[in-house]
Amino acid sequence: MSIYDDLPPATPPMQRIWRGTISVGATTFNEPVYVRITAFPGIFKWGPCKWMQRYYIEPTDVSDGVDSGGFSTPDHIIPTFMYPLYPKRDDECLVVFDNNRVIWVIAWWPKNMDEFGNR
Repeated sequence: MSIYDDLPPATPPMQRIWRGTISVGATTFNEPVYVRITAFPGIFKWGPCKWMQRYYIEPTDVSDGVDSGGFSTPDHIIPTFMYPLYPKRDDECLVVFDNNRVIWVIAWWPKNMDEFGNR
């Protein structure tokens, strides 16, 4: 007889980070998303999931004709407008289960996005 006999058997910890895709996207920052975890067979929607906000910052060159050899230097670039980016269907994401097995999307990347933030 041991003092540990009354404890439930230990269960292995659940893997906590999964790769997935956005199944149902958001159109506002308050809206949750749903994801598909690609490691699980079948078509399952997990959610609702909270997700991290992202913005695209549009840079503007304010050098005022200063000759820099054709290149803009960082001190001549200022952010002028921030575009909110929302996760859309089929965007890749990383899904995390916290200690209460609540699902969070901690990172996501737009499927069709160029270097200027256009989708």
